[in-house]
Amino acid sequence: MRNAFRVTVLSACIGAMFSSVPAVAQTAQPTASDDASTDRIVVTAQKRKEKLQDVPISMTALNQEALDSLNITSVANLQSAIPNILINNALGQTNLLAFIRGIGTANPVFSQDPAVGIYVDDVYLARAIGANSDFFDMERVEVLRGPQGTLYGSNSPAGAIKIITRKPDLTSGLDATATVTAGNYNERGVMFATNLPIVKDTMAARLAVQTASHDGWQTNLANGNQAGTLDSASVRLHVLTKLNDKWDLLVTGDDSRAKVLPTGGVNFAAPGGVDLFTTPGFNKRDFYSEMPDPHDNTSHRALTANLHGQIAGADFRSISAYRTLEENLNADGDGTISAKFDNTQILHNKQWTQEFNLSGEQGQFNWLVGALFMREQTNFFWDVRILRVVAPPLGLGPNYEIFDQTKNSWGLFTQDSWKVNDRLTLTGGLRWTQETKDFHVVGYAPTEVVYNRIPNGTPIPGFDIARQKTWSAPQWRLASDYRLTGDAMVFASAARGFRSGGYNGGARAIAEATAPPFNPEFVTTYELGAKTEWFNRRLRVNATYFQNHYKDQQVAFLAGAGAGAAFGTSTIDANMRGWEFETSLTPTKELRVFANFSTMTGDTNSRTIAFVPNAKYQGTVGFNNLQPLGNGLSWFLGGNYFKTAAYDISTALDPLRRVAAHGSLGGRVGVQSDNGRWKAELIGSNLNNDYWSAFSFNIPGLFQSRSPNAPRLISLKLTMNY
Repeated sequence: MRNAFRVTVLSACIGAMFSSVPAVAQTAQPTASDDASTDRIVVTAQKRKEKLQDVPISMTALNQEALDSLNITSVANLQSAIPNILINNALGQTNLLAFIRGIGTANPVFSQDPAVGIYVDDVYLARAIGANSDFFDMERVEVLRGPQGTLYGSNSPAGAIKIITRKPDLTSGLDATATVTAGNYNERGVMFATNLPIVKDTMAARLAVQTASHDGWQTNLANGNQAGTLDSASVRLHVLTKLNDKWDLLVTGDDSRAKVLPTGGVNFAAPGGVDLFTTPGFNKRDFYSEMPDPHDNTSHRALTANLHGQIAGADFRSISAYRTLEENLNADGDGTISAKFDNTQILHNKQWTQEFNLSGEQGQFNWLVGALFMREQTNFFWDVRILRVVAPPLGLGPNYEIFDQTKNSWGLFTQDSWKVNDRLTLTGGLRWTQETKDFHVVGYAPTEVVYNRIPNGTPIPGFDIARQKTWSAPQWRLASDYRLTGDAMVFASAARGFRSGGYNGGARAIAEATAPPFNPEFVTTYELGAKTEWFNRRLRVNATYFQNHYKDQQVAFLAGAGAGAAFGTSTIDANMRGWEFETSLTPTKELRVFANFSTMTGDTNSRTIAFVPNAKYQGTVGFNNLQPLGNGLSWFLGGNYFKTAAYDISTALDPLRRVAAHGSLGGRVGVQSDNGRWKAELIGSNLNNDYWSAFSFNIPGLFQSRSPNAPRLISLKLTMNY
């Protein structure tokens, strides 16, 4: 009741703020300078096409032009443009640890579902492992903040990231685009995409291929080998067929592979508890490791069929998808020459998803009903070698584990809107989800030392555990939006999200494997926002206030000291609140200035566990300027600066693992032809060469290490269009 009162009061305040001012925008007449207005991006956040400014959701959308201007080349780069999002990469460059409003997944173990849902062309990616995919041949990216369980499923309580790729065009002819990139650290990249007409106005294909590689920016001081390298290749083929006047079918196949030498943790502990990172002249990037073959190799394959058509005037869609994921990881996390903390994991994952949507309009009502079924199978080899050089027998770690888990999930959902009048719209959504997990783990005592495969071993007596549990829950959303003028809207919403429980996929002992499963996670979020455009849409100002109330928030932990360290998941109750602002100004058709800023504070019911990351503020400012040169040429200049407050990545608020406040300066300058045929640009990221710890470990009595962020990167990029 108290929260409802707060939302009502805040709604009245924001309504008063914006009810009188946009009158200028309401009466202003279009002029020739409308070319300078802000982009009116069309999004599908509510599974129907709408203008971004008309969607009563706290969200950000970036088209290909915006991604290029900010040098956003993968999911991990999004934090430079999105309020209240932080992304950490643990060891490898392909795993995705994404957090929205302080909630995410700190450990990408297979048994804990992500809190931030990743969707590629409306297909859910079940695992955070390998989810940091490269962006190429993109239409746009949509980032939805807050619970998205009604339309997107059970495991998006923090939000959703929607990746939408470019599709074939049935009406255009043959066209192609190609980019070539070269930079420091021997960066090399090629992207090629083409639209291929097959049958005029009936069938077309779009093929996109990308390769990317670079040398490492760390050195293993023990043997001179590099770390932080990348070698990846991806291919995607869409085939679109117009079956008749009412039906079309899009079939997509994609394959992506990446070979990475993981970044190495730099040991920062010295006798007497001295933090070496505070010592002048200490090398914060290079490290020591005894591991002979570190690597993190991943591959994704997928086949999707998207059938769309009309049934009795309603819009029908069926999305059928099959995906596979494989990872082979061999990493050293301690940053010392001794084998104190080595990790090998081999994962094989398959997922099948089937979604049906039926939507339409009837008078003042806009409705959608749907169903989703998902089956996921995972096999996982897990070998954490702690103090291998001293632990008997034969200098081996105590044990390794082989897990397998099958997850079956289904959901029924609806979301409906009622346009009460020309200004007021009410929206309600409801979803019922049920998930069952069959979990099995067998522990082994190793009898040999290997790094690239499952070693020979003998089963540990009693360490053969099979378990099953089903979780189910409703999710809902209530929202209202009120259009003050044609260019100003306020909205209020309340939503409930759900993430299913699970078992300990990092169990290294019988007691850990037989412990009760961790509970499902629930969040209720209240939002109050405004989306406004001013001065003939030259100025855009969006603002959102949110409150999150989490029950049984799932928090991954690493507890204990020395060889007795254990992985697991705890649950706490937590509350978060904050503001999010996004603005852009286009004073002329040549210049655009943009900024975003967010705040967040919160607390938990635990004295020992906190929600992380907990940055009190983040922000980005930037600009893009395009000027004519004459003779059919123009030059452009752009820059952006991202800044975040210090934040914790240790749920125990370990000061040695705290990430210091830091900033990153990006920029680009180049020349392009006015007919859009070619563009050449010089691009830089982290131009200020700021340092921060992207990930860290602190196991008392064993080791302390920090993995650094990427240094200053500069590249030359040439784009050609035909």
